[in-house]
Amino acid sequence: MPEEKQFLPDIVDVNQPGLKFEIKNFAEIKEALASILAQYKDFKLTDYGEAKDLRARLNNAAKAFNTKKIAVKKAYMEPYEYGENQIKELIAMIDEASSVVDAQIKEYEENMKKKKKREEVEELFANFENPRQIPLAKLWNDKWLNAGTSLKAIEKEITAFFEKVESDIVNIETLVADEERRTMTVKLYVEYLDMGRAISEEKRVYELTHAPKPEPAPAQAPVQEETPKEEEPTTEPAPAEPVEEFYLSISGTKSQLLEVRDFLKSKGLQFKFERK
Repeated sequence: MPEEKQFLPDIVDVNQPGLKFEIKNFAEIKEALASILAQYKDFKLTDYGEAKDLRARLNNAAKAFNTKKIAVKKAYMEPYEYGENQIKELIAMIDEASSVVDAQIKEYEENMKKKKKREEVEELFANFENPRQIPLAKLWNDKWLNAGTSLKAIEKEITAFFEKVESDIVNIETLVADEERRTMTVKLYVEYLDMGRAISEEKRVYELTHAPKPEPAPAQAPVQEETPKEEEPTTEPAPAEPVEEFYLSISGTKSQLLEVRDFLKSKGLQFKFERK
């Protein structure tokens, strides 16, 4: 069997670990500290000022030990932290690539779960009595594919849907008396799954197809050509009467004389109207 190729080269340590951190006179300090502290095990406060001074000295001693620890740790950690940061940088590079692969794996797994869930829902739906042949797409709900939605809950929704369909159809059959119109309304309801819309649409189509036909316009009589009228024989005008002149003297009021003048004008007579 061929040897498997190594994924990445091994890490080679440049610096070997140093000597351990050790307090050379630890036993001496421990013994002295135990001797000093022994007298305070049964300490009883007799002087408030001395007690406070004692507490301060004890705290300062502990602080000095801790300061020394921090300083030594920093000196030991600096060489380690340099290599630690290098390793962190390499891990970050790997994590970046790994996150891309991980996201696609999760997406694929999620799609496979949804595909399986859809197949289960389709199988569940196929087991229902469906005399109206209503397709699953008419009532499909994307939330059914969620992991939190159980098949039992989906079955309950589908059951409620079919119960409503049959209830609505019973109402349509009660409301629509005409058999032909009732059949059409049920057909439209199965298409829309909305009883109000189905009834309105059937009514609109019925009124459109059963509207009274317009009465034909009365036939117009054929236009007869007018026969040319016979020209009446023209008669020659009678000879004009000769014009004669008469002199008339009239007396009266001004308004009376004006009425006479107007009368003569209306008759087309020529006259002279002069005051004496």
